[in-house]
Amino acid sequence: SAQVNGNWYYASQVIIDTLTAASSNMCDSVVTTTLTINYTQVFAKTDSICSGDSILLGGAFQNTANVYYDTLTNASANGCDSVVVSTLVIKALPSVVANATSDTLCLSDSTTLFGSGTAVSYSWNNGITDNVSFIPALGTLTYTVIGTAANTCIAKDSISVTVFPDATKPTVTQNFYSYCDEDAIEDIVISGLSGIVTWYNNSALNTPIATGTPFTPNNSLGISTYYVTEVLGTCESDAELISVSINPLPTVDAGTGGTIDANGNLQLQATETGATTIQWTPTEFVSDDAVLNPIVNAKEPTYFVITVTSDSGCIASDSVYLDLNQIISNFLSPNNDNQNDTWEVRPLSSISNCTVMIFDGFGSVVFETNSYQNDWAGEKDGNQMPEGVYYYLIDCGGNKQTGSITLIR
Repeated sequence: SAQVNGNWYYASQVIIDTLTAASSNMCDSVVTTTLTINYTQVFAKTDSICSGDSILLGGAFQNTANVYYDTLTNASANGCDSVVVSTLVIKALPSVVANATSDTLCLSDSTTLFGSGTAVSYSWNNGITDNVSFIPALGTLTYTVIGTAANTCIAKDSISVTVFPDATKPTVTQNFYSYCDEDAIEDIVISGLSGIVTWYNNSALNTPIATGTPFTPNNSLGISTYYVTEVLGTCESDAELISVSINPLPTVDAGTGGTIDANGNLQLQATETGATTIQWTPTEFVSDDAVLNPIVNAKEPTYFVITVTSDSGCIASDSVYLDLNQIISNFLSPNNDNQNDTWEVRPLSSISNCTVMIFDGFGSVVFETNSYQNDWAGEKDGNQMPEGVYYYLIDCGGNKQTGSITLIR
C-alpha cells in the first residue's frame, strides 16, 4: 500500500490531486501521481528425501512431510521479497534382509549370500555378488548388503559367516577293551582335541549318547560298540571305532569236603561251566592239577583251591577243605625208593607238641624227639639199625599211643 496526499491506495492507478490557489499566480495546481504496486513473488516446489534423511527448509533441517516457507528479502527484480513454498515428501526405505544358504561352514565349503525384501537390487561388500556361490575364508567375517528401492532409497543389513577348521578324527590308544564281569571298568580318555568329543552307539552317528572326555562305557555283559568324533561348530570328523567287551565269569564249585581214607587218597568232585583251563593248588598233593576231578594224596589236612579260566581270560575259584584221619604206619623199608623210606605219622599236626620215642626189642631208646617230622629212617645216631620189630610211644600228655614198627631192608 502507499499513501498519497493523505489517502492510502492499494492498487496501481493514476491519482489526480487539485491544489487550490497553490501556484504563484494564485491559480490552482494539479498533481498527477502514477502509483505502481509491485507484488511479492511466490515460488512453489516439491522436495523428497528418504526416511531418516533431513533437508534444510524454513530455516531448519526437516525430516517430516509438510509444507515449509522460506522468505527471500529483496530477492526479486523489482526489489520486493520472494517466498519459496516447499512441499516435503518422505520416501519409504526398502526392507532389506541379509541371508546365507549356510552361515556356519567347514573349511573349503561354499555358501551363497543373497538379499531379500522390497528392494529392487542388492549389492554386497567384500567383493561378493548377490546370489552367487563362493568359498569364505577361515574364521568369522561380517558381510553387508545394500538394497536399493525403486524410489532410489537404500537400506542395509549384515550377516556373519563363520568357517571352522576341519575337525580331527580322534586318536585312541586301543580300539578293543576286554573286561570280566564285576571288573572295574576304566574310563576312556580322548586327548589332543580342541573341539567337542562326541560319542555315538551307531555308525550312522544319529544321536549322541555322550559328549566330552573321559567317557564311561556301559558295564552290561556283551560287546558294546562306540563311535567317537570331534565336533567343531557344524563340522564333524570321521568316527573312530571302539569296542568294549564285558565277558561272563566262569563258574566253579570245588565240591564238598571230606576225610582222606587210610590210604591217603580221595577223589575231588569239582564242577565248572565256561572254563577252558583248570588249576589245582597245592599241586604236589593231586594226581593232575589240570583236571577237574584229580586224586588227592595228602599227608596233612589241606585246603585245596581250584582256579578256572575262561577263553576270555576271566577267572573264578573255589576251595574245599580235606581232613585227614590219623594214620600211624607200622612198616619201614628205607631203601630210597620213595615208598616207606621213613616211619610216618599223618597228619603231623595230630602229634604236634608230643614226645615221640622208638624202642628196640630190648626196650632201649633208639630215637626220641619233641617235634617229629616223619624223618626216622631206622637209624640210631646215624647208624643203621638191624631189621626187626621196633616199638613206638607217642606221649601227648594225657593221651598216649603205642604200637609196633617192622623194619625191613
